[in-house]
Amino acid sequence: MHIYELGESVSLGTAGGKGLNLCLLVEAGFNVPKGFIIATSAYNEYVEANGLQSIIDENIAIIDDTVESLQTASEHIRETFTQGKMPETLRKTIIEAYQRHEVDKVAVRSSATAEDLPETSFAGQQDTFLNVEGKEALLRAVVDCWSSLWTPRAIGYRRRNKIPQDVVSLAVVVQAMVQSVTSGVLFTVNPLTGVRTEAVVNASFGLGEALVSGRIEPDEYVVDKRSGLIKSVRLGEKDGSGRQGLNEEEIRELVDLGIKIEDYYGSPQDIEWARYDDRFYVLQSRPVTGLYPLPPGAMPEPLLVYGSFGHVQGVLQSLTPMGIDVILQMLGYIQKKLGGTLSPKENKRFLIAGGRLYSNITELFRNKRYHGIVSGVLQYVEPVMASSVEEIISDSRIEKKDSKPSFHDMSLIVPVLVPFICRFLGSVLRPVSSRKKMNNKIESEVKYWRKAGEEVKTLEEHRNYVHRLLESIHRTILKRILPSVAAGQGMFFQIKMRAERLGLDNDALNISRGLPYNVTTEMDLMLWEKVKHIRADPASMNALKKPVEKLADAYLKRELPVVFQTELESFLDSYGMRGVAEIDVGTLRWGEVPAHIIQMIQTYSTIDDPEKAPDTVFKHMAESAEASLEHITEEAKRQWGWRSKQIVKYLGVRQRNLAGLRESPKLYIVKMLYNARRSLLSIGKILESEGYLESYRDVFYLRIDELEHRDWRMVVTERKQKFKLDTQRNPPRILLSDGHAYYGSSSSDGKTLQGAPVSPGVVEGTAHVMFDPSSEKLLPGEILVCPATDPAWTPLFLAAGGLVMEVGGLMTHGSIVAREYGIPAVVGVYDATSRLKTGQRIRVDGEKGVVAILE
Repeated sequence: MHIYELGESVSLGTAGGKGLNLCLLVEAGFNVPKGFIIATSAYNEYVEANGLQSIIDENIAIIDDTVESLQTASEHIRETFTQGKMPETLRKTIIEAYQRHEVDKVAVRSSATAEDLPETSFAGQQDTFLNVEGKEALLRAVVDCWSSLWTPRAIGYRRRNKIPQDVVSLAVVVQAMVQSVTSGVLFTVNPLTGVRTEAVVNASFGLGEALVSGRIEPDEYVVDKRSGLIKSVRLGEKDGSGRQGLNEEEIRELVDLGIKIEDYYGSPQDIEWARYDDRFYVLQSRPVTGLYPLPPGAMPEPLLVYGSFGHVQGVLQSLTPMGIDVILQMLGYIQKKLGGTLSPKENKRFLIAGGRLYSNITELFRNKRYHGIVSGVLQYVEPVMASSVEEIISDSRIEKKDSKPSFHDMSLIVPVLVPFICRFLGSVLRPVSSRKKMNNKIESEVKYWRKAGEEVKTLEEHRNYVHRLLESIHRTILKRILPSVAAGQGMFFQIKMRAERLGLDNDALNISRGLPYNVTTEMDLMLWEKVKHIRADPASMNALKKPVEKLADAYLKRELPVVFQTELESFLDSYGMRGVAEIDVGTLRWGEVPAHIIQMIQTYSTIDDPEKAPDTVFKHMAESAEASLEHITEEAKRQWGWRSKQIVKYLGVRQRNLAGLRESPKLYIVKMLYNARRSLLSIGKILESEGYLESYRDVFYLRIDELEHRDWRMVVTERKQKFKLDTQRNPPRILLSDGHAYYGSSSSDGKTLQGAPVSPGVVEGTAHVMFDPSSEKLLPGEILVCPATDPAWTPLFLAAGGLVMEVGGLMTHGSIVAREYGIPAVVGVYDATSRLKTGQRIRVDGEKGVVAILE
């Protein structure tokens, strides 16, 4: 069947996204111009009758990443469509449907099977033809619509969104032409800010095609959906008359119509409309894509504030369902100790949005006593958000209060805080002893749980083991690790504050270079030692010339040259539990896929200048830090006296002994999560053997309370699709419960980008934009430009000439490691990975926070 009337029951595969939505709108009683749908079966018949599929396949196969290849393929395909002949029965069927509707002029619109969907709108990808009159003109427009499935823009869009080219098809919607007085687009959400309580109307005179295609500037009205208040009016050029396209009554009528359509679909809509003879017509409606999803149950009132967990951790990608639950479980044990809830599903402090974790931080904005703390902390963690935070603090919808912690709050906090303070002071008094005790505790804990995990066999035993392991983490963190870490950071800030008062700003940051006892630095230097041994072996160096994938495969089969195999095994025995986004228990580890480390070995092996060797660089950085400490000490004596010199000296010894422990909590957690990961993989293998999972690795798409003997295959399939969609989202730093998303911003004049200076020094070099350290090789001296970093990125730092990050502040991971290695770094550079291009010559000024584009 090739023809369906608008309002009939159709499917996406039959009518395409636009056609399906129009049928639903007609069925629901909305005012849609009458018409019919030429089904995808007609497209398929035309393609088959003219032998077009082989031509499509041949041209798609030659497309590379160039615009020229897209253009050439599109031209060849569309030309063959134009030259094709319409089968007689199909021609007759279309003409009969057209004549049956008794309309002179029609609008002919494309309706692809992958358009107007919640995850991919495809808006404007295919062609629309207006005021089509007559049988032959209609048939030409239909063929042109079919061929528009293969415009350069449509082909490129599918490639970017990883939509297979061979599964798409196209229906055509034919509707009576509405000779509109005014027309436009209505968004039932503010598409710029994400605010769900606002509607945005674009309006112009005449037909709406010029507006949609961007050829004219329309009026824009922003309306509060709840009250109907028109919050702003901006008149566009339109016809140059200065008249408003819609009056206030018409604007409110249109917004009310949009709200009804939004309620019908259950999601914000992008609606094309026309007004004729004092009536609004709905020309099409599709979901608004690009909105960041809200946590479940989020409401605009009372207004809540959510902060991104991933931006603090330097992990912006989406997390697996199991990875999220494991983090929530760990945090839940801490919350339980402070009177909160343990269950991930009942957790109101940490919530899931777009496959990421967000923390409900509303109380920090409500209580005036916390405002100074929030602003102060942001200067060290996320300075780019300072202006956004000030805007949120001043938002009158957040009811302010000025209150101290209640007696109940103190009864929960004091039993945790007092022992912590005592251990903190103990670390200050005995820095060497406390550091050694901490490291011994970490080693014994990890060893105990690794051995315990080897003894469990059944699914139930593994499940209990994982829960017990996660419960143990918070005790070790709070009692044994954080007090020493806090003492080290406290000493650093005490010296930094004094250095800045003395006018020694560069020395203030320089004291954190070359810090000993940093587990991340120790890892990178160990890798360098392994590379030195590999470089000394001709067979290993010859093997390094092979592609990374082949070397990784050879390693797993134990087929590398003996020295190469032995050194890599030795490194992965110590650090094989690490990996990109390692805070997610569901991500692959270096020991499982060693390609990233092999790639780093290839990079390190090209460092020929002895002065740029990582161990030499680190030694020089340590000497530079000691010199800065000495300078601060002597300057303190000169300006403030002998006692101040002794205080700085005392602080300096403790800073050098303890500040490097900043990375220890993360490594401890990663090691413990690796034990949990191995147990979860064992559960996955049990479920796979029982036929309940397609692959044992699919266990990471389950929730932590779903580890039981059940068929999870359909659930996993759905969650994999959602995970893929979430991966493409850009997470905001702060999200409000009304939908307002804050991504941050920074100033730029086109030649310079402004960020936060976090590691002093100036370097000029070639930019290398990277999103995944395991997928590309950084050449020595290149300037690394990336969204964020976690410890899996840091081996790159020993080869990088400089660092530019989109997120972060003075005390985030990448900034700390950059300072330790003496790499000039600027962070908090909004959208740096889009505004800078690989191969560009840039200058990074880590003292002023400026990135200059030189060419």
